[in-house]
Amino acid sequence: MEAGDGGDRDRVAPRLLVPVTGPRALLPVAVADVTTEPLALEDGSGRKLARLLIESTRVGAPGAVPEHVLPPSLLVLGGRRSDALAALLGAMPDLAPAPEDALAPVLVPLGRRPRDYTGKVRVALDPALPAGEAARAILRHLLETMERNLPGLREDLDPEFLHDFRVAVRRTRSALGQLEGVLPAPTVARFTREFRWLQETTGPTRDLDVYVLELPSLQQLLPGGARRSLGPLARLLARRRLETHRGLVRDLDGPRFARLLAGWRAFLARPSPRRPRGAPNALRPVHALAAERIGKLFRRALREGGAITAASPAADLHELRKTCKKLRYLLEFFQSLLDRDEVGRVVESLKGLQDNLGRHQDLQIQVGELLGFARVLAREGRARPPAYLAMGMLVERLREQQAAERQAFAARFEKFARKRNRRRMKRLLARRAPSLEGGGRDGPACLGGTEASSPTEAG
Repeated sequence: MEAGDGGDRDRVAPRLLVPVTGPRALLPVAVADVTTEPLALEDGSGRKLARLLIESTRVGAPGAVPEHVLPPSLLVLGGRRSDALAALLGAMPDLAPAPEDALAPVLVPLGRRPRDYTGKVRVALDPALPAGEAARAILRHLLETMERNLPGLREDLDPEFLHDFRVAVRRTRSALGQLEGVLPAPTVARFTREFRWLQETTGPTRDLDVYVLELPSLQQLLPGGARRSLGPLARLLARRRLETHRGLVRDLDGPRFARLLAGWRAFLARPSPRRPRGAPNALRPVHALAAERIGKLFRRALREGGAITAASPAADLHELRKTCKKLRYLLEFFQSLLDRDEVGRVVESLKGLQDNLGRHQDLQIQVGELLGFARVLAREGRARPPAYLAMGMLVERLREQQAAERQAFAARFEKFARKRNRRRMKRLLARRAPSLEGGGRDGPACLGGTEASSPTEAG
């Protein structure tokens, strides 16, 4: 079984597994019919030397009859190694030792393997690859992530399907905007417009997902008696979320999304033209383009952050947040071209700044949304005075947290902008990864971890 991979919604993680699975549903991915045959190896006096178990397994997809027959396996349950046991094992060459990972062989006939899905960006690029081909490889990977999450998103199995889908859409939009001159301009303009629509149509449901998930932690900001008064808010969020998800599914089942998906898939499947028109950077080596674009965004982040003072409006911090997010995406896209250790240190300082900026923006949006929810409850007459008092107290707590994040900004930005980090970025862009896979023996650095859930994901 794997978390979040399609199936019956009622099969949710038991309470004891919630710390491991989080909000993910625990769903079946395979059915195994296992027949066991116990054996005992004895000496001439009847003394048992070893106990063995022969396992015969048939595998099938959930809901289907198990039809795939696995090779029988032999498991030694107990006893000591002896010449007799070695002779017995040698006489049964068709029996393979039972694998340590019992799940992997079960998934193989179904074309699966454990942990074969990740929302992270993992694309190995050759530094000399033309930038146009590299962009298509990255965008194909992101399209696969979207398509992988669509069934669970439609069926509303858990909120992470929509989250991963939206992150892939946002990364796609960022790639289209940041890899300038790599793909034909008319194509970029068309799909930039369509993916912006897709981001907007999925936004309301994701926002409400986050509010529903965060409500328990928001309640902890209030005194014990006031926490119980947020019941009307919880019911409003649940009702609104159900309504927006139904609207989202209608959009995903509509002709505009079908055209977007088919057109984008067809474009990415076509081979790159030998003489691309309207894409002056398409034939440049991808490493050169990556270094240029990452360096440009890094300098922009330094410039924007350095101009922020205590009197700067919140909009300035939000612009810096968007720049940092674009920089993070480029580091994800091209991580296989960069030195693993250096890029990890740069991302660590960037992530600290992103967390601060994101939290500041999220708190500002949450305050406005909570006030809007209070107005809706008042208009509908669905709450009593204690609910409004509790929501008012919650708004004040959130404003206090936002002020604290604003105060912490200077230190976070100073750590990101310090000379050591600038020199590190310079070395990062001047030196290629030690191998094609990036980062030496361990393969590509995985920078695209799960983004923090937040009700504001624009940018």
